Amino acid sequence: LYILVVYFLDKDKSDWTSSFILYRPVFMTGVLNDWLGYATDDWSTYRVSKNTKHFFNELHRWVYKNKKIHIPRLSVIERGVGRLHTHFLIETPQHYSTKFYKKLLRKCWCKTQYGIDVKFENVYDEKELKKYLSKEIYHNNDLGVDVLNSVKR
Repeated sequence: LYILVVYFLDKDKSDWTSSFILYRPVFMTGVLNDWLGYATDDWSTYRVSKNTKHFFNELHRWVYKNKKIHIPRLSVIERGVGRLHTHFLIETPQHYSTKFYKKLLRKCWCKTQYGIDVKFENVYDEKELKKYLSKEIYHNNDLGVDVLNSVKR
């Protein structure tokens, strides 16, 4: 099986998530279609991660074209109310306004195979938000931080 998720002890969660330094972050929830959103098989987390990878590849093509600059972000896969979804804390590039960037994020997410909608929340307290993102990281759980799609500065 493919390993995508990193597990932490409770004391390590906050240290690791706080190591993601983001300027002008956007908090986005990626909603998946019903087929993958309610999937319970062993490969569902892998499919969500691959969908997220396609999302970030498309976003990178729009934002930086051919440059080897990566967009700093924290990506989390979780199952809320029985449905798989993703949360992203993504840095807004300098050359984009937040309003335009949110439109671009929506466009790129909905272009993926399983992405159907996005929800945005304003970021007021980044520390508490990172704590919220780490709530489903457990040793006996296949959900948590998607390390393949999370990029530090």
